[in-house]
Amino acid sequence: MNVGICSELGDLCTAWRKGIRRVWGIPPDTHCYIIPLLCKCLPVFDEMCRRSVNFMRSCMVHNTNVVRSVANYDILFGRCESPVGLLVAMFCTVCVDLMLFFSDILSEEFDALIWKHATKDICDEQEQSASLLKECILLRDSVLTLPEIFTVTDIERIISEVCSVS
Repeated sequence: MNVGICSELGDLCTAWRKGIRRVWGIPPDTHCYIIPLLCKCLPVFDEMCRRSVNFMRSCMVHNTNVVRSVANYDILFGRCESPVGLLVAMFCTVCVDLMLFFSDILSEEFDALIWKHATKDICDEQEQSASLLKECILLRDSVLTLPEIFTVTDIERIISEVCSVS
């Protein structure tokens, strides 16, 4: 893959994380691992890979013979000589630590495998931090309420602390 493309992809992922932080109203120095847990969505790069492979999968089982035949040929025989084969090769190269086989890519559990890969390094403490953060955001935004024990400033301090804890 072109180095410029990799750099641009990195910039897109960074901009996405910044946008998520702004939408949720959390500090800019919030750890990256918190964002997928907070939003219950994949990191943007993993989401792009998932969508690309799902597009390839839909082409391989398309009800039009031409689409299905071209996609199957590209993947099974054309490999990196075709756009679809190149997509599969790029995905498998980028996600080499995912240890996916071709049958995994075509399985119905593919989306679950991608989520498992994206959250593989998340420990219980980090999940609990993200859960606490979400509850604090809901308190701050008056979606949830507590007795008048905590002020909005107290809640904002807790949010800031949870976001910056390693």
